[in-house]
Amino acid sequence: TDLSQSLTRIAELEVQASHADNATDLAREQKRVAQRTAESAERSLAERIRALYITDQAHSIDIFLQTKSFRETLQNFDSIQRIALSNKLLLTQVSEARVQAKEKHIELIDRKQKIKELIKEKKKVSQNLEKTRDGHAKFLQSIRHNLKLKTHEITALRKRAIKLEKRATKIHTETKLRNPRITKQKSSLFSPSPPQKPVTRQRPERTMTVVATAYALRGLTAIGIQTRRGIVAVDPNIIPLGTKMFIPGYGNGVAADTGSAVRGAIIDVWLPSVEQALTWGRRTVTIRLRNHQ
Repeated sequence: TDLSQSLTRIAELEVQASHADNATDLAREQKRVAQRTAESAERSLAERIRALYITDQAHSIDIFLQTKSFRETLQNFDSIQRIALSNKLLLTQVSEARVQAKEKHIELIDRKQKIKELIKEKKKVSQNLEKTRDGHAKFLQSIRHNLKLKTHEITALRKRAIKLEKRATKIHTETKLRNPRITKQKSSLFSPSPPQKPVTRQRPERTMTVVATAYALRGLTAIGIQTRRGIVAVDPNIIPLGTKMFIPGYGNGVAADTGSAVRGAIIDVWLPSVEQALTWGRRTVTIRLRNHQ
């Protein structure tokens, strides 16, 4: 919009500059006419004075002495006076017209110069606006390109989520077949355990010393459920997925996720914030495992 307005203003100034050129030419012509008129008036006055005062007589006063009457002499004097006043008025008018034409010419030249400076300034502004517009166009193009990439990434993530969901369903089904006591709900792994009556038979437990780190990423786990407190990432070759455990300083957890950095005797506990994960740091703990069979 600013660029369009600037270009419109430049067009208006160029029209004004054209008018100023025409007016300058007209003023220049008026000045020449006034000059010619002044010169013509001066020549005419000289000729009149020459006709009235320069004669073949020995003295110019003879023009009046040759009159037949005093009345005629007075008339001649009156005629000379009128001619002189008329010539004086003509010269005054011509001189004023010449001065006005000169002043107008100077004013138009000054105005034309100012218009040129304004046009130059507006063109500079327009060039800057064009550069800004081109920069914005490139920026929008990069945004469109990134948007396409993000769309492809989202599509890939959706496909991956579907695969993970199928894998989670398969793991859940296999776990259910191995241990019928596991609940049918996937989220039952994280639901608080209700008070149970003491039983005489204890599930087999074992301990393991591992290096425990922490992470705060949100999303689906390797078995297709949402991350939350209690999720523990493990190396499935060391701790099978679905294994419940107790971690000192953390509490109960379940092996439900994996990670590229989780290899060997390493676990990664989930915490709700990056600050808490950094506070947890990296520590060596002895965990108690309950076999998931």
